[in-house]
Amino acid sequence: MTKYKFANEKLGIYTQNVKTPNLSKNLHILNAQNTMKKNKHILMMVVAVLVIQTVTAATRTWTGGTSTNWTTTTNWQGGNAPANGDDVIINSGSTFYPVLTSTSRTMRSLTMNGGTFTMSSGTLNISQSINVLGGTFNGASGTINVSNNLVVDGGTFNAGSGNINVSNAFTLGSGTYIASSGDLSASDIEIDGGTFTGSTGDLDANVFTITGGTMSIRGNTIFLGNDFIIDGGSVSVNTADLNIDNDLFLISGTLDMNNFNLNVEDDLNFEGATMTDFANVTTVNMILDFSGSFTL
Repeated sequence: MTKYKFANEKLGIYTQNVKTPNLSKNLHILNAQNTMKKNKHILMMVVAVLVIQTVTAATRTWTGGTSTNWTTTTNWQGGNAPANGDDVIINSGSTFYPVLTSTSRTMRSLTMNGGTFTMSSGTLNISQSINVLGGTFNGASGTINVSNNLVVDGGTFNAGSGNINVSNAFTLGSGTYIASSGDLSASDIEIDGGTFTGSTGDLDANVFTITGGTMSIRGNTIFLGNDFIIDGGSVSVNTADLNIDNDLFLISGTLDMNNFNLNVEDDLNFEGATMTDFANVTTVNMILDFSGSFTL
């Protein structure tokens, strides 16, 4: 209640109590209602996103009981062939294994635990990663585009003559990578073990690191945004001169040039590796700080 003064010709000036609304309380109620509506809308959006993800990211496992046909539903667990955006798993033990021919396929991820996967031509688009943990991936002449990582760690990745484009990292932990021709492009290439046999095409990476395993270079150019680092393992050059368009770090391990020329556009940092059988070395700047050896 609030007391106010009023003026009247007959009554003169007088006071009267007047009941006023609680504006502060009403404002709190209004704000609470608005907050509840806003939270309800946010919750509905989150639920919608989760529903979409559930619908578009199904996992499809190959069983191969009928044929090599990718779209035959009886070749897949649950009777559902993969749609765009699905995760695909291939295991060992199937009668038939998938073969992709002259077409374009898109999936979220591909995981190989065994068996074989063959694409004789066409284009394979992966929005996440390829993981070859067992079995054999046969790329033949197709083009492979991977938006995240390509990992070979236990199986065999046969790139054939196709081009491989990896937006993030290519990693060889164990197993085998082999290519006959075509290019391999990745943000980072890392070889920690296994056997890497490059194609006669180009290798293109921001950073190329070798810490173990065996690498055979059959192309003549490695394009780098940054460095080529040999810190373990064994690297051999087999068909032509090796051209590196940035820095080369020889920290440990072995580089066998097989009487070809080595051309380094920036610095050659020799710290402790063993480099054998090179014809000529061309570099802007050679930095020697090593316990390794040159063998002509």
